Amino acid sequence: MHLGEEIKGRERERRKELVSMRIYVHVREKVIALECGDGTQDVIWLGNAAMVHYDSSFGRKYGSPKCIQKEGGITCDPDARVCDLLDDNQHVFAVLDTDDDDENEATP
Repeated sequence: MHLGEEIKGRERERRKELVSMRIYVHVREKVIALECGDGTQDVIWLGNAAMVHYDSSFGRKYGSPKCIQKEGGITCDPDARVCDLLDDNQHVFAVLDTDDDDENEATP
């Protein structure tokens, strides 16, 4: 067995053991817990799903986030699968286009 096949096999086993991933998406002051199943969704799905919850809480439409970042400001590849990039119970941050506007307004 090649190393690549062995890694893929271990990854499949890990996903079988993990019934459902949960990721915590921070959108401004709110933290939204998302159940991701086996995590085969794209990372951009996390942002879009979190925005649905965030928008409904505030009665406004903010649209899709500009990006999703891990702690430390590391930007996630939007096309990567959640299970390949993140761990169960990990926290990520949805960065909105309007976040830049808010920062610019606060700067004298």
